[in-house]
Amino acid sequence: TLKRKDIDINGERVKFEYVGKDGVPCCVEQKFPKSYVVRLQKHLKPLKPDDFVFSSKNGRPLRDEQFKKAFKRYCGKEFYPHIIRSHHATRRVKEFLKGKRNIDKEEMKSLFLSVASDLGHKRFVKKEKAWKDNYTVTLNHYIEPALVEQVKAKVRE
Repeated sequence: TLKRKDIDINGERVKFEYVGKDGVPCCVEQKFPKSYVVRLQKHLKPLKPDDFVFSSKNGRPLRDEQFKKAFKRYCGKEFYPHIIRSHHATRRVKEFLKGKRNIDKEEMKSLFLSVASDLGHKRFVKKEKAWKDNYTVTLNHYIEPALVEQVKAKVRE
């Protein structure tokens, strides 16, 4: 359901700012290779601000099955967005673990919150009336459980 107005391109940096599942505000900014940015700009050029970026011929957002087929055409393999997000989360944790013998609880919390932030995992804190990064969903559904246990085992008491 990403719309044209949700994307801002500045050089090789692309910012995606949108309202995600369950009304969670998301903001992701990443640097991409120039070739990707050029392809994205070409795709976005004919779109109006409220047009969906990934849509069927009738202008409606792609259904899951349509997205899956389009992704397979693009990369040659069948993927669901969940798999890509899990790969990212797992890769981040594997990189973190390289060369680490011991960590403290704050390092662990910082890692998990950082990955949650990447994936847009938040919860609404009523007392503060604000959305805050939260890693519960990240740990339970996106990072390989064995890696979560490895991180926890490295925490020094």
